[in-house]
Amino acid sequence: MLRDVLFIGHEMARAIQYLAANKIVHRDIRPANIMITVKGEAKLLDFGLSKHQREDTQIITHDLVCPTPFSAPEYVTGSTSVTVQADIFSLGASLYFAATGKLIWGEVDAPSPRSPTPVKPLPMRTLLPNADPTLASLIDRMLSLQPADRPSIDEVVTELALQMRRTRRQNEVI
Repeated sequence: MLRDVLFIGHEMARAIQYLAANKIVHRDIRPANIMITVKGEAKLLDFGLSKHQREDTQIITHDLVCPTPFSAPEYVTGSTSVTVQADIFSLGASLYFAATGKLIWGEVDAPSPRSPTPVKPLPMRTLLPNADPTLASLIDRMLSLQPADRPSIDEVVTELALQMRRTRRQNEVI
């Protein structure tokens, strides 16, 4: 299971990295929009909510009709703009779900503009004490409520690649 989480996480992080390099924010990263092909490749789907972020504009969030349990807090707290950091949060929420089987906000729907400000999700190792501490720490940082506190997409790609190599080496030793 850890290898699957790492592989899918790394592939999705690379997709987000590509989008960010092209100034595109996906805005709807969640398990339902990740497909595994018959060749075992992970693909990001559904670009219906994605937006191009030009230098002179900000992506307005008001047109996001219904936040999902994987949506970043920026979507529900009245933020006027969204960046790649929102996609990083959503990927973190998706990986958290894949690893723990739990939604980050518990068994409730996503926070909405009418609900209180979201609270930080439980640390991943609270639900999964045997989780790899490095991976758990990365996912927890991806779920920071403040976009500026989240790792960059380049850092996410690099850390997931390192984790995949580390896991592969450990499996070879066993």
